[in-house]
Amino acid sequence: MYIKLCENAKQRKVPSSRIGRMVSFGTLAAGLGLGTATEYAKRTFGIGDQVSDANLFMNKANMERIVDTLCKVRGAALKLGQILSIQDESLVNPELAKALERVRKSADFMPNWQVEQVMSAELGPDWKDNFSEFEERPFAAASIGQVHHAKLKDDTDVAIKIQYPGVAKGIESDIDNLGGIMKMWNIFPKGMFLENLMTVAKRELAWEVDYVREAQCTNKFREILAGYDDYYVPYVIGKSVKN
Repeated sequence: MYIKLCENAKQRKVPSSRIGRMVSFGTLAAGLGLGTATEYAKRTFGIGDQVSDANLFMNKANMERIVDTLCKVRGAALKLGQILSIQDESLVNPELAKALERVRKSADFMPNWQVEQVMSAELGPDWKDNFSEFEERPFAAASIGQVHHAKLKDDTDVAIKIQYPGVAKGIESDIDNLGGIMKMWNIFPKGMFLENLMTVAKRELAWEVDYVREAQCTNKFREILAGYDDYYVPYVIGKSVKN
């Protein structure tokens, strides 16, 4: 589901290389360790709120680290975080659930130069010649892409879904890396069956990033529902749109 951008949504580069995405998760793992050690030291010396040692990991700084990393890398990691955000609190720690709720509602977007790179790779360096108008700021964003409003040369209004670079190739590694961090810190109880959740997430995300498959399914639904006035299915425009 694409979320309408809020006023405080900001431009942030999506790490597109596998190494860049791995570095982000490595930094998160190290930061969580540092955050837990710092929290232990603070409580040992009576600094800050005094709560049970069982919650050392679930401190505010660590929750901020998790949210910030998921919103930065987006893709499969953010999607998995969004899935976890709707789980029952008996399975997910309430503090983590609260942080993940922010992940579910987050909607940062690519900087203009990165949008230019993606569009040039897909439609060629003169891709803007396809449009009479193209709004640089997207009106919605999600875990795997963002949506821009534009107009074709014949003034037809269109919504352009632009997939974040690297998310399709990084599905397996992103989920494995995030799952590894979760298991390392023993965040979730055994009854959650995290391995099963990761397997399902990988399969469904592989379908979700396949925009060609999505276009084919949309066209099929448009055909099936053509005789029903209560339904509207958008018309899909292919790459060859230049007039």
